[in-house]
Amino acid sequence: MRDPDDEKRRPRQKRPKRKSLLPFRLGAEIEGSVSERLQWLIPGRLYQQHIKWRDVERVPGVYAWPEYYHQNFMALSNHAVIASVRVVPEWARLWPDEVGSPPAEKYYPALAMFIVELINRYPWIVGVALFKEPDVPGPNAEGENFGSWVHDNNFIEGGRLYGQMTNAVYSWVKQIHPNVKILAGELIGEETSFVFIRSAIAAGLKADAISFHRYMHIGGGDTFTPYTFAKRLRKLTKLPLALTETGFLARVDMPEFRQRQGEFLNHLLNHFDDLDVDLLLWYTLANHGWMN
Repeated sequence: MRDPDDEKRRPRQKRPKRKSLLPFRLGAEIEGSVSERLQWLIPGRLYQQHIKWRDVERVPGVYAWPEYYHQNFMALSNHAVIASVRVVPEWARLWPDEVGSPPAEKYYPALAMFIVELINRYPWIVGVALFKEPDVPGPNAEGENFGSWVHDNNFIEGGRLYGQMTNAVYSWVKQIHPNVKILAGELIGEETSFVFIRSAIAAGLKADAISFHRYMHIGGGDTFTPYTFAKRLRKLTKLPLALTETGFLARVDMPEFRQRQGEFLNHLLNHFDDLDVDLLLWYTLANHGWMN
């Protein structure tokens, strides 16, 4: 008969180390001007920077790269960069009057070509994240900041549209840039996110990793911590996971918040493997004013 104390005496087995998804497992997202945050950049590390497809290709087939984006991506030329692609041009929208609309199916090749041109222009891009929080119900006034692919709370149909888009775009982009990782999902991190991504998988979702957002807040009370959400998402998707937005948030700045924020960041760094994600980005670098 086995002595139960044997289990207590056994050393804890370490998790097997996963193959790295990107050159670095830790990084930060930058909102606003990169040039104003140069003092905070760690040389040769990983940063995420967004770009709105609409702002570059207002006319089909004509790429006019705004100086704002150009300066930001050039300022990161000595780093590894994830480009977060957002906002479909008016001419390519499935729902023309909605800024958070998905692209119509016939414009999937145009989206893929935009991504290829983006990587050609800034070859230090190592990953592309496809549309921020597409599982947010819409239409809504915040479509500039995140997607709204879900109509009338139909997360199944929204997920189907998203999975169909990734299936097409992934294959086209990978033919030209096979080493660039495609991050799908960018999920808001709610219970409905599982319905959305399950439907996307059924529709043929293709990606190198599934990305999601999850925070801790002053006062707690969240349905999911980053840990519990990641555990369920990995079981569902069987793909590498990228926590592309996390942080410790409060609506009012206070000494307690700053202390708790630092404690949470140190906790993430010291328990990275326990978090069960392959990539983590802190949101945001040097603050831009949103609850942090």
